[in-house]
Amino acid sequence: MDDKARAEADLLGLQRLGHRLKLILELEAHEREARFDLARPGSELALDDQSARPYQVSHLVGHCLALSLDALLGAQFVLQDPADVNGVRLLMSAPFPLLRTAMEAGALAMWVLMPDARDQRLERLFRARWDDIVSDDNLALAFTEFRDSDSREDVAGKNRLRRENTKHVRRRKAALRGAMDATSITRAAVELGLPGFGPLMAQTAPSLGIDPNHAHGLWRTVSGLTHPSASRSILASSVEYQHSSEPGVSRAFLTARPSLLNSAVEAGLLLPWHVLRRVAQLGDNPAVEFVVPAGFPPPPPPRAA
Repeated sequence: MDDKARAEADLLGLQRLGHRLKLILELEAHEREARFDLARPGSELALDDQSARPYQVSHLVGHCLALSLDALLGAQFVLQDPADVNGVRLLMSAPFPLLRTAMEAGALAMWVLMPDARDQRLERLFRARWDDIVSDDNLALAFTEFRDSDSREDVAGKNRLRRENTKHVRRRKAALRGAMDATSITRAAVELGLPGFGPLMAQTAPSLGIDPNHAHGLWRTVSGLTHPSASRSILASSVEYQHSSEPGVSRAFLTARPSLLNSAVEAGLLLPWHVLRRVAQLGDNPAVEFVVPAGFPPPPPPRAA
């Protein structure tokens, strides 16, 4: 791509990004004003909740929706710049942890809701809950890891905390297994936990009309930008090489690439949008679905005509 084509692509990316940031505010207004019930009595989702009690599907999905919206609003806050002609502030790293959260929360909710069969939805719900227990256990172990510098009192205290945590984890696992045993879901299937958020993105992509490899790759790119990776930062940036008078030395000016930010925002926004559509179907409540308000301007084209 030559410099002119790259400049045109960046401008179009800025325009689309500005449009998506405004759409995030419309999504917030929808979720704030609708005050909707995700699972109306007698709906498929309500029957899911009843079957999985006390680990309701609607509770997990509602949490994911709230988390994704919170992260999107955070990204909107850091990227919005009223003083700029396109209304966008280009930042190289700050938006990506937020956008990763939005993508992962939306992907988890969509993954749980995707199957048409109730047993499959319940299995995925229980797998997510089991994964929570295992992750919380690992967190407790990290806080009580033994060190060479530990005193006898330190070791005794950590052992006491670990014993208490082990009892707590066993109680949580027993409660979850009890709920599972009231269904046809097998323990072996549930104890697989989650497949990882990269595979989750790939598995949910077809329901969004997105290529699975593109979705997985985008998540990996965004995930990498939440860490101090020099190669990933260069990959995600527009690089302008500058003249250097020193032999063997190259100088470059890096700026955030609008197209990548735009793709990440679109993915973070598209997932909860489709989750709300799926919830509207399973929860028998059309008001849950997010519809772009009448009069809201259409997005700029994805590429120049």
